[in-house]
Amino acid sequence: MKLSTLVFLLVSMLCTRAAGQSLSVFGIDESQFPTVKAKFYAFQKDGSPVPNLIPGKLLVLENGTLRTVTSVTCPSPKVEQISLTLSVDVSGSMGATADLLSEQPMLLAKEYARSLVDAIAAPPSQITLQMADRKSYILHDLSTDKSKILQSINGFSPAGGNDYLDQLLHPQTGALMLARSGAFKRHVLVVTDGQWGRLSPSDSAQCVALCKADNITFHVVLVGGNQADERGIMTTLLGIASATGGVAVTSIRTTAEARKFALELHQKIQGGQPCEITWTSDSSCTRERRVFVIIPVIPVQADALYTAPEESFIDLSLSESSLSF
Repeated sequence: MKLSTLVFLLVSMLCTRAAGQSLSVFGIDESQFPTVKAKFYAFQKDGSPVPNLIPGKLLVLENGTLRTVTSVTCPSPKVEQISLTLSVDVSGSMGATADLLSEQPMLLAKEYARSLVDAIAAPPSQITLQMADRKSYILHDLSTDKSKILQSINGFSPAGGNDYLDQLLHPQTGALMLARSGAFKRHVLVVTDGQWGRLSPSDSAQCVALCKADNITFHVVLVGGNQADERGIMTTLLGIASATGGVAVTSIRTTAEARKFALELHQKIQGGQPCEITWTSDSSCTRERRVFVIIPVIPVQADALYTAPEESFIDLSLSESSLSF
């Protein structure tokens, strides 16, 4: 067995035991092949970035072959204080599982919300928690007490219908109205399964106008698979997110994905830029490369795909003239 294959198998077994940690790899740049670069986020159980990452602490495998990691750079953490309005859909449809590959939307929403709240540096950052079915309800307003907010999230239970006009624009309890009182950089996040009709063009325009007037960045997360109507409320929510420079995640199916995307959003809105890893690749019989990045000491792993340039491809062919008996 090749050494690289053995390393991969051993570390893979270790990584299956990881609980709570998170690693995501994206943005692979092969333009200077055989030098390859990728962005990554690596989080500990408490949501903080993994510290002191150096080349010797990471492994990179391409299609099972161990590569040499030449550099790892992580920007100095820069914590920006935020005022987050977290709006969670608790309607009855959040209790219905979309398919065999997806966990219950309510469970996913709770895991996402817990992971995000737990990672936020509060105090001094502020968190407003709103839940919504046919009406919107304020559970915590500009709070810094994360323990009480987490208790409320744990108590979420799906029931009732939806009214996104009330959820976003109610004069007293609407998410966009609540957000405008935040003392720091304002963010609104809606976590939903997307089961409702779209808002009218005028109501959608009002949402965007309020966000821009009050310097609010709007984010939306769809949990539970792809059961949302593409022409429904997600059209409205995605439009608001796009107009305000927010993040949109359109399919979270597992609790592991919920935690991963929550920590990535936290890193984006409060924790700065991703790390970068560089390794040396080589020629191969295939241009399609599946990359595994592994941090054995945590342990955790993530994978991504890229296509190597044409000059990296080894084409083995037999010539009739080279055959002799």
